[in-house]
Amino acid sequence: MKHLIPLLAFGLLIGCDGEEGDVTTSKDSPKETATEAPSKDSPEETATEASSKDSLGEQQKFTEEAKNPSLPPIPNPMDAEAIMKLWSMDHNPTGFIEEMKIKDRPGTWEVIANFGPARDDLFQSEEYSYDSKWVDRRFTVEKFSSEANGNSYLVATYLPEEDSFILWALNNGEVTQARGKSLEKNGIKWRSTVLSKSAEELYSSRDSRMKPTNDGFELNESQKFSKDGTAVSFSEAKAYWTGFPGMKPLGKKEVLELAKLPHKPDLKDPENKWMLPKAGIWKVKDTISTRDSEQEEEFTYKNVTKRVDKSHTVSTNFKDGEIISIEVAVPNPNKETEEILRVLYFPDNGDLVRGISFLDEESGADKFKSLRQKGSDDSFSVESERKPQSKRGSLNFASNFRGVVKFREDGKLMRIRKFEGEWLKELPAEGGELSEDLLGKKLAEIDSEEETGESEGAERSLTLSVDGVEVTAKRIIKDFPKFEYFYITSSGAFSLDELRIGKTYGSVTGDPLSNDPNIIFSDSFNYLEGEKLLNKDGWFIEGLPRNISSSAESFNIQKGSLISGGIKSAGNRLSTESTETISGIGIKIADKVSFKKRDNLYLSYLIRPEGTIGDGVYGGYFGVGLKPINQDGIFFGKPGDHEQYGIEKQGGPLFAASGVEAEVNKTSFVVVKIESNDSGKEVRE
Repeated sequence: MKHLIPLLAFGLLIGCDGEEGDVTTSKDSPKETATEAPSKDSPEETATEASSKDSLGEQQKFTEEAKNPSLPPIPNPMDAEAIMKLWSMDHNPTGFIEEMKIKDRPGTWEVIANFGPARDDLFQSEEYSYDSKWVDRRFTVEKFSSEANGNSYLVATYLPEEDSFILWALNNGEVTQARGKSLEKNGIKWRSTVLSKSAEELYSSRDSRMKPTNDGFELNESQKFSKDGTAVSFSEAKAYWTGFPGMKPLGKKEVLELAKLPHKPDLKDPENKWMLPKAGIWKVKDTISTRDSEQEEEFTYKNVTKRVDKSHTVSTNFKDGEIISIEVAVPNPNKETEEILRVLYFPDNGDLVRGISFLDEESGADKFKSLRQKGSDDSFSVESERKPQSKRGSLNFASNFRGVVKFREDGKLMRIRKFEGEWLKELPAEGGELSEDLLGKKLAEIDSEEETGESEGAERSLTLSVDGVEVTAKRIIKDFPKFEYFYITSSGAFSLDELRIGKTYGSVTGDPLSNDPNIIFSDSFNYLEGEKLLNKDGWFIEGLPRNISSSAESFNIQKGSLISGGIKSAGNRLSTESTETISGIGIKIADKVSFKKRDNLYLSYLIRPEGTIGDGVYGGYFGVGLKPINQDGIFFGKPGDHEQYGIEKQGGPLFAASGVEAEVNKTSFVVVKIESNDSGKEVRE
């Protein structure tokens, strides 16, 4: 399927304008859903279309006209070499111009974007990350990482003489450009001025609006792509700040790895040490009250706090042989900002809370608020206030503290935790205290195969064989081998036969009339000619998302089986013509049959393209897919923007191409294998 991989960057979803990042064009999407009039507060489409055809050199003439002696000069030309040179510089907030601070915070970000042919039909999604930093007093530089397109880079700056912004994006060796203006209520409005050659074939202008929210820890982005004055695609994105510049985002695994490290007493003290607890053994008392009870519950527990490197302080709370929580505190490396990133992991329920703490000037307290995370429940939030004994600017770490934590759901206060902490003693020598042994033991348990293999999902090897030609991709699949459902989806014309799902290779490649106990599902489509598949047992459409199915009416039974030397066939076949909507149907798996943890998964079918390759919405794709639990579907077949059979995330991007082209009236035998990889570690070839 043709897809757009947007990259949120300084208010512009830069997108992947190379061959793998196509935007859905008007020929592939219904015009009535994509048409939209030009924005009233935007320049006319025609003016932008004309300017986008200018050469990059012509667009950069402003560098001679917009010089400011108080600021470093803008490289001319701003080509790939100049962009990479700026990216190589260290983050430096000193003297950074105020106008460039209205956008995103410097640091690491995670993004989820949705896109499609209409604002109310954004059925495709993509996730990616980027790292943003400030350099040379005026430039924001960013590096984007995407599974679909690798790395791309961006440079943005402010033009004082014009009171406007400009950015350059480097992707697939091409440099694109956009200009921006400030919005009245914060944020920036962008419009493309130089497009890549491949993008010009798909759209002639792109308009974008970026607005920071939640004190700059989140970004909202909307974008419209137009061709000859007609909107052909839209996207919406949400970005979440995860850490300071150059910092590796702290997930569950990273927290556990840091907690395992030994304390290093000889490290240089951080600037804001008075906001951090002193390394050692602590005693903590909690008093907890809930919304539904008037009674308070008190309990005490121990805490081990250690400084494991120059950036990370790790505190582990444990009671009665169980680890309650682990907190990692990371001070902002910018000495002018008294902030600490705090990440809390609760092993008992697997919750991970990321938040920022800052100094309240009036009370002198360290205040904390949780930050929303990509894919998290936005209804839950945590806020706290902790008052350390040490005063601001003290040369000592805090040796006792008290405070309160409030837990809210949908804005309602559900639980209050009051706490007091008292430092007891220095950390003992290795092996000198039971608590240290217990801590190491529990951390090892959490970092075990069960944690990495089941909770987070292990990397699986996916092998696609088309007429004996194999290609392999690797994907993390949570809760394997459990799946929500299997499905057929298409927009192109094709026929399908002998669809099987099983636990062994023999079960999906043997005689269709055999009663192999390892078969989970099998259909030879032995129904009457002209019947609709939707009316047959074992198939459903209710609850399928729109990027898999808008209708199953086109799936009909045709006379005769598909013939291949790779497998015996019987009965009739399933066929469909090309469609201008997404066709799809789900496969019902009986509750009494299922895969066990150590099982591999095999999927096989015969497939034959019909009509004209490429006809149908989104490039005329067709194939079979499976839906992991709480993850995007994985598609095996002919994608919309490729003529070879391959493995693809449902809706794109392509993971691997087989090298075997789909040919009209040629039947191919397809076998898919997903390895159980019971070790929970990466599959080795």
